[in-house]
Amino acid sequence: MNKELGCDFYFGDKVEFPIKLLNYSELEGFKKEVENKKIFNTFFTWQKRVVGLVFKKEYKYFILTGDSSILSNWVIAFFALLLNKKVYLWMHGLKGELSWKGKLLTYPLYHMSNKFLLYSDYSKNFMEKQGFPTNKMICIYNSLDYDVQLAVRRTLKKTSIYKNYFNNNIIEKTKCT
Repeated sequence: MNKELGCDFYFGDKVEFPIKLLNYSELEGFKKEVENKKIFNTFFTWQKRVVGLVFKKEYKYFILTGDSSILSNWVIAFFALLLNKKVYLWMHGLKGELSWKGKLLTYPLYHMSNKFLLYSDYSKNFMEKQGFPTNKMICIYNSLDYDVQLAVRRTLKKTSIYKNYFNNNIIEKTKCT
């Protein structure tokens, strides 16, 4: 994306998972880290100073996370729709049936987007069954070389090393596919 698409990058400043962040300075198009603000102790988040980007003439495409709890994504998607700009949601996609409340909090954002950049065929197939158009879905496998990962997974063999070394047999109770 950095080298071939000429993107401008804006990243939220808080990550809730213990992951190693990439070095933003290595991205030619890195613009800024924006503040993620929790809204009134709910699970909703607002990203400060991003909505104005949708009104900039030079921005015609937006790649947003598919996280429907980020309310600024909703506002960007809404105005992008009105301004005939494109929104792509980069996400896991649906992995299971949602409650009516989950659908209410998710489906409108999904329907305002132009494409879904999904991590797996599983999500794509599930979303097709839920009525989402196939032509809106693109599997990107979350930047993994999926064929290589699949080949590695197929060579894995069950051993007792986890049980013996860590004195824990929880792995034996789960099915790995």
